Amino acid sequence: MEPEEEVNRDRWSSRTVFILASIGSAVGLGNVWRFPYLVASYGGGTFLIPYSICLVAFGMPILLLELASGQKFQGGDVEAFGAMNPRLRGIGLMSVFNAFTIITYYSVIIAWSFCFAMQSFGKLPWRDIASADSYFYNEVIQFRALNGDEDTVSRTDVGTDWDGSWRALMALQVTWIAIYLCVYKGVRSAGEVVKFTMPFPIIILFIIMIAACTLDGAGDGLDQYLGNWDMAVLGETDIWSAATGQVFFTLGVTMGIMTAYSSFNPANQNIVVDEKFISLGDYAIAFMAGFTIYAALGNANKECKDGNQSIIVGIIDAETGEYDCADIYQTKSMGLAFVYMAYITSTIPGEAFWSFIWFTTLFTLGIDSAFSMIEAVTTVIGDTQMAHRMGWRKEVITANCCGAAFLLAALFTFDTGLNWLDIVDFYVNSYGLLFTGILECYAVGWVYKIEVQIEKAGGTAIAVYNIISLVALGVGLCVAFMWPKPNRVDGTLRYTDNPAPQSVALVASFVGIAIWLVGIVASILMANPALSMFEKVRYILGWEGCDELRKIVNQHAYPEWQSYGSTDEWNALTSSKTIPMYWCFFIKYLAPICLSVMFCDVMRNNYFKNYGNYSDEQLKVGCTIFWFSVVLTIIPALTPIMFMSAKEAQEYSGWDLTRALGFEPTTWTWLGFGLEDEKQMEEAMLQETGGSTAEMAEISPE
Repeated sequence: MEPEEEVNRDRWSSRTVFILASIGSAVGLGNVWRFPYLVASYGGGTFLIPYSICLVAFGMPILLLELASGQKFQGGDVEAFGAMNPRLRGIGLMSVFNAFTIITYYSVIIAWSFCFAMQSFGKLPWRDIASADSYFYNEVIQFRALNGDEDTVSRTDVGTDWDGSWRALMALQVTWIAIYLCVYKGVRSAGEVVKFTMPFPIIILFIIMIAACTLDGAGDGLDQYLGNWDMAVLGETDIWSAATGQVFFTLGVTMGIMTAYSSFNPANQNIVVDEKFISLGDYAIAFMAGFTIYAALGNANKECKDGNQSIIVGIIDAETGEYDCADIYQTKSMGLAFVYMAYITSTIPGEAFWSFIWFTTLFTLGIDSAFSMIEAVTTVIGDTQMAHRMGWRKEVITANCCGAAFLLAALFTFDTGLNWLDIVDFYVNSYGLLFTGILECYAVGWVYKIEVQIEKAGGTAIAVYNIISLVALGVGLCVAFMWPKPNRVDGTLRYTDNPAPQSVALVASFVGIAIWLVGIVASILMANPALSMFEKVRYILGWEGCDELRKIVNQHAYPEWQSYGSTDEWNALTSSKTIPMYWCFFIKYLAPICLSVMFCDVMRNNYFKNYGNYSDEQLKVGCTIFWFSVVLTIIPALTPIMFMSAKEAQEYSGWDLTRALGFEPTTWTWLGFGLEDEKQMEEAMLQETGGSTAEMAEISPE
């Protein structure tokens, strides 16, 4: 089912507004505190290498996939993947569940920014590092550690006392009211908001970057940012997983956001150029934020070396009295934005103004990303056939989503909320987003338009190739990740015993490729004998689903464009407005294989060493969230009828679990089935009686 462009669907007021909204969604707090922290954690400027590679190899192709899908099918993730195959709607459910989970804790971080911004009108309580640290952890979030292994000053209480921060909770209410007002009318209200909330923080961030770069010691900080290259870390798998997670997190892919946003475009808009604006704009702003943060840290490092007690008191070891000024560059996540940057703003003349500007910038950056996640969720819900059957209005859907998200977000304002936030953030980014990316690539590269491959090459040949390809990948992953056993060295995992992981990776690759080649030969031998060798290879190893999306997009620039034509493919390769063939290779083969490797690596590392030294019981919260999202992908695969329109469900002849169990879901009014007929009957009665409800009741069969 491939819907025509909906006449009554909301539209962006202009292409520029769509690009602004998309960049605003991509650019958020993760660019300011998460990206610089990852740079510091993984070899300084070295992190830019895997980040850039992952952006080009995974981020940009999947972003283009989502933009093309949303625009082609004119719907959110659930309906877009459902149009490819009714059993794929669960991928959309998983992606928007990722977005909904992220927004619950992301909104809390925005609320912290609001607390700091309001405090800027009074006496600044962050005039030294220790005071800034104490204000954030003791007053704003009233932090208590889950495990008692925190090493930052002023945080010694362990275990929850079931108390929380009323200040953060009140700020959270303000945050959710702001989010609702931005999206309660859908893209019509969001489009007006982004005209301010997207350019304003970027301009301010640029001004603060210039101011930070003029501070004493800024050069040393920038040298730590870009001049400190540790190429050895490129051989560690963690850095690649972290880079991919950051790319997905900041671009907003695998969350349903970009699919929802592009569904409000005209069906003939060229999104290839838009995709480049979005991805490169996000990259540039993250890069600029790194300059701002590291210039400020460089100034703090110089002040520390000069004996500034405002800095030293924040990093000194209370037991030994020793300190190392270089530790400033190892500041973790929240400490960058809410401790060090708070202190730095207090050292600039006009400190109250700069503090307010900095935290207002964080607030507006966060709001842009926050309402894009809510828009993704509400678009998916509003586009579902159940919503159409039940007659749910967009304003009501938005209000309910915001209310539910606020209640869940309030849990993170409890005293141990920061640690729970850390756990949930890890599982969503390291498991949820990666797994969704794998499924999206398989959906478009392997499932969408598979009927064309079966028709041309034969069902047996396609089944053999697809099954053996999955077996090859599975065997290769098992060899690579179940053979070598890591050891703990200084609290980290190291592969110090034989066999070396690099050798195992080569063996695993050889085994996987060998099995795959067997599958290719076998499927070619079983393929339709009427096909030429080129045609057999094309329809067995090819990517009809990717080509279908390419054709729709490329024909905007070249109306007669067709895949595999030499001239057409050359135009696709050389034009900035078309999708080249190598994008198909990335989606069908490169991205899902690499993402699967990263996913398995994260699983193995967490099997041998608990993330963040949290207990098994504590990590079960994040694990449960991930597995619940997996269940969401399975439900539509087993019961596709529940997510179909009444007409589509009546005509569907495929296997469905509910029918196999002897039920007929099209008779369930609680799912909205039959309500459309009742509404049509009521409308007909109203017309017959001249619009009198009383007369309609008299002739009603009830």
